[in-house]
Amino acid sequence: MEVLKFKSFDDESQVFTSENIKHNSSYLQDYLKSTVNRLVKVDFLLDSNFISKEGILKEVGNDYIILEMLQTNDLLACDIYSIKFVQII
Repeated sequence: MEVLKFKSFDDESQVFTSENIKHNSSYLQDYLKSTVNRLVKVDFLLDSNFISKEGILKEVGNDYIILEMLQTNDLLACDIYSIKFVQII
């Protein structure tokens, strides 16, 4: 099983620009962009509670994702910084 490692945003020695984020697959956003239009289960940590959402990943931005909910086809905008786990189904 392959384990993905993502760079920490706490490392101030690195300069983050839109160019090195777009071309570096070490970032969660880049990995998620490769799974657009796939069914995903996303676990968010809000306060001290986990909330799970399932849907089709429609879009990935710098600080958000868009999920299309399965039952209603509604679009749900989600904060990427509260994501703890993403399961590609």
